[in-house]
Amino acid sequence: MRKAHKGLLVILLAGLGIRICVSCYDSLYQVFFADDAFYYFKIARNIASGLGITYDGIQSTNGFQPLFLFLITPLFSITGKSLTLPLHLVALLQSLISIGTGIFLYKISRAIVDEWYALFIVAIWMVSPIVVDKELNGMETGLNLFLIVATVYYYSSLGEYHLAPLRFSKLSILGSLLGLVVLSRLDGLILVGVIAIHFSYSMVRKAKGGKDFKRLATSVGCVIGVVFLLVVPWLIFNYQVAGSIIPSSGQAVRYMSQNYGFAFFNFRFGTTQSSDLLYHIPLRFYLENIFFSFTKVILHLPYTSYVARVCYDFLFTHEGTSLLAKGVVRTLASLALVFVFFLLLKFLPRSSHIWKLLLVYSMLLIGAYSCYAFGQWFYHRYYFVIALMGTIWGGYLLYSIDLRLPRSFFIPTLFKVLILILFLSLSLLQWRQVVSDRHKNQNVLLHTMVKVAEQIIPQESVIGCFQSGIIGYYSDHKVINLDGVVNQKALRAMKGNCMGEYVIREGISYIMDWSFVLDTLFFRHLGEYKSLLEFTQVHKGFFHIYKIGYQSTLGNDE
Repeated sequence: MRKAHKGLLVILLAGLGIRICVSCYDSLYQVFFADDAFYYFKIARNIASGLGITYDGIQSTNGFQPLFLFLITPLFSITGKSLTLPLHLVALLQSLISIGTGIFLYKISRAIVDEWYALFIVAIWMVSPIVVDKELNGMETGLNLFLIVATVYYYSSLGEYHLAPLRFSKLSILGSLLGLVVLSRLDGLILVGVIAIHFSYSMVRKAKGGKDFKRLATSVGCVIGVVFLLVVPWLIFNYQVAGSIIPSSGQAVRYMSQNYGFAFFNFRFGTTQSSDLLYHIPLRFYLENIFFSFTKVILHLPYTSYVARVCYDFLFTHEGTSLLAKGVVRTLASLALVFVFFLLLKFLPRSSHIWKLLLVYSMLLIGAYSCYAFGQWFYHRYYFVIALMGTIWGGYLLYSIDLRLPRSFFIPTLFKVLILILFLSLSLLQWRQVVSDRHKNQNVLLHTMVKVAEQIIPQESVIGCFQSGIIGYYSDHKVINLDGVVNQKALRAMKGNCMGEYVIREGISYIMDWSFVLDTLFFRHLGEYKSLLEFTQVHKGFFHIYKIGYQSTLGNDE
C-alpha cells in the first residue's frame, strides 16, 4: 500500500471513529438531528408498520426526498417499536456514507494538488464538526453530497470529452448517477442541466461534421434518457399527491419564506391576499436572501467557520449593534466571498474545466434558492456541497502559495506544519463551540415541549403544530402538520386563507408553536371561519399552546 493511501486510510478511520462516537451518543436525537429529520423517521416508521407513505397515518405525503427514505425504512422495520434504536442506526448509516464522500473528495482533490495537500483537504473535512453536524443530521444532506462528488468524479474521469464514442455502459452509469442525485434532492436537476450543457459544449467545440453531431445527440440523449427513467416515477407520484412535480415540502418552504419575509419587512398582511405574496415580491427581499446565502456559506466553510461564527455572534446577537451595521457587515461579507470565488477561478488551472463547471453549479444553486425556492433557515443544508467545493478550492489556494515559497531552509515544510496546526486547532475550537451550543439548542426545548403537551393536553385531543417533527414522532397524541411540509391540505388551506375551516374539518382542538410562527402562518390565515373559533392560551413559554373552542361545526363534505 502506498504511503499516501495509508495516510488516507488513517484519516478516514479517524473521521469514522468521530462519527461512530456521535452515532452512539445517548442524546444523539436531541443534539444532532434536525427537527425535519423526524418527518423522515415518522414516515419511515409508518411505512414499516404497513400504514403507507404517510406522516399522520391518514393522507399520503410527498414531503421528503425519496432515496434517503428508501434507505432508512428497513432500519425501522428491523427495530420494531423502538423509538431510539433506529435513529442510532440511521446515524451509523450516514457515517458510512461520509467515508465514501471522503474517498471521492481525495480523488477529486488529487487532480489539482499533490498528495500531501489532497490528504490535508480530506483531513480538514473529516474532522470538522461543521461537516459532521450536517452529515449526521438525520436527513438526506450527506447522501446527496456523496452522490454529487461521486458523479463529478466519474464525469471528470471520462476525459476531455473527445469525439471517440463513449460506450453505452459509461453513458448509462453517468445517467444513473445523475438520476440518483435528483432522487436524493430534487435540486439535483441543476447539476443535470450543468453537466448536459458542459458535455454538449465540449463535444460541439470539436465537432467536424454530421456524424459528430449525431454522436453528440445520441450521447446526451442516452444520459438524459436514463435520468428520465429513474426520476419520472417520483415526479408522477408527486403530481398525484400534490398536483405538482415539486414536493409539498419545497412548496411549503417557499411560501413560508415569503410570509416570514413580508412580516420582517413590516408588510401589511391584513390587506394582502395570498396571490400578492406569491407574485409581488420586492427587490429587497431577493437582496436579503442573496446576502444571507453568502453569509451562510462563510459560516459553514471549515476554514472560516470558527472565526466567522465568533464575528457573526458578536455583530448579529449583540444588542448594541445597529441594523445599519449588520447590513454593512453582511454586504461586505457577501462581496468578499464573491471576490474569493473569482480569485480562486483565476488561480485554477486553465485546463481544469471541471472546476469552472463546479463554480457555475455553485452560483446557480445560490441563485435558485435566493431568488425562487428560498428557505433561509435551511441554507446551511442546501449549500453543503458549496462548503465541500470551498474546502477543495481553499486547499488549492494554500497549495499555490506553497509552490511560490522559496524551496530552501525547510520553508515549505514549515508552512505545511503551520497550516496543519492552525486549521486542526480551529477544528477543536469549533467542536467546543458546537457541543456547547447544541446542549441549549431548540431540539432540547422541543423534547421538553413533548412532555409539556403530554401533561396539559388530553390524550384524545388532536394537536396542530407547524414545527411538528419531534413532537409528532414522540407524542402519543395525534399530531397534524400545519406548515404543509408533509401535509398538502394544510398548505392549500394556508395559501387560501382558510386555516379556520381546515382546523374545524380536521377536528384540531389544540395548536402549539412559537408565537411568531402562529401569528404569521396561522392567525393571519384563519379566513372567514375565524369568528367560529375561540382560542384560550393554556401554556406560554418556548412554545405557546392554545386550546381551540368551536362555536359551530361543519359537515365533513369538502
